[in-house]
Amino acid sequence: FFKRRHSMALTLQSMVQIGWPVLKEAIKSKYVVALNKSNDYTLYERKKTAFYTHPQHRPGATFEQLCDIAKNLYENGNSAIFKLSRLNPDDMERIGDDVLNGRNVSGEELIAQFGLAGLQFGASMSDAQKQHWINRHFEALHDMSQLLDIPPKWIGLKQGSLAFCARGRGGAGVAHYEQGYAVINITCANGKGSFAHEWAHFFDHYLRRIFNVDTDTFASCVVRNIDIKGYQDKYQPLRKAFIEFHKFVWLTNKSAVYLRSRKLGYYWFSELELFARMFESFIEDELSAKGLSSPWLVNSTRHTDHPNTNTAQFPYAIGKEREIINGLIRKIFEAFSSLQ
Repeated sequence: FFKRRHSMALTLQSMVQIGWPVLKEAIKSKYVVALNKSNDYTLYERKKTAFYTHPQHRPGATFEQLCDIAKNLYENGNSAIFKLSRLNPDDMERIGDDVLNGRNVSGEELIAQFGLAGLQFGASMSDAQKQHWINRHFEALHDMSQLLDIPPKWIGLKQGSLAFCARGRGGAGVAHYEQGYAVINITCANGKGSFAHEWAHFFDHYLRRIFNVDTDTFASCVVRNIDIKGYQDKYQPLRKAFIEFHKFVWLTNKSAVYLRSRKLGYYWFSELELFARMFESFIEDELSAKGLSSPWLVNSTRHTDHPNTNTAQFPYAIGKEREIINGLIRKIFEAFSSLQ
């Protein structure tokens, strides 16, 4: 009884967050935040007389964060959910070191070289497909470690695993990071070229541990709680650089890319997704500046890659702001590289 009453109170509180009683109609919003059976905050959508977990629900999010999603959905509706496709890296040229030297790399070598905890393949993959994906990611991970000036083994830090064409999430088939298992999933349907983006989530998840954040979430999601004064250790330059990035993008300043992303749905303007997109666009720009290209690592972060997308709907930074954000990302990884 008490749990049910508490959940009802949260539902009413989420209505207040959306705008009630100033907006009288907000009390009728079909998007609410309440407790599920596991006593976790959950974003629900009402359909007729039943409530269902909304696709934009974020496991582990705070009550306030879920209310922010509910408010955005209330104001913009599900139509605000935006999709952006990547180019097929198999149709693009990689320009970089010949790290394969004409040979095929084994899965064991990929794991050992880049400090991975494991490697998983989907049951539908043929041996030839598995080999192709291993080779292409061996090149991609090499390119990223070289660009960030970090040891190859720091890509996985002996904690992160890779999954190819496995652990997909239904028909969408998008790449994703599973924080509970520290697994980067590069799915067959739409995952190729997403490694840099998903690795940014892994790195973000890793940072919350070395920043002494006492919760299993992403550092970006709790950036307000990172103690910048209480610690004077070797991670202090990294903490400061990470916080400065978030301050510029959304925390203090409201960047143009943040304001554009707000109109596209919560996924696009959430703290961790902003960090991942800004990281991958930084990687693509840094590669380009050096005359390199690594399409299995990253591609399609430039507006010119999406000629049919209106600038007002483009979720990556552009112009001078992109240069500034790239500089802030660069400072983060200069501090990370200095830990060697």
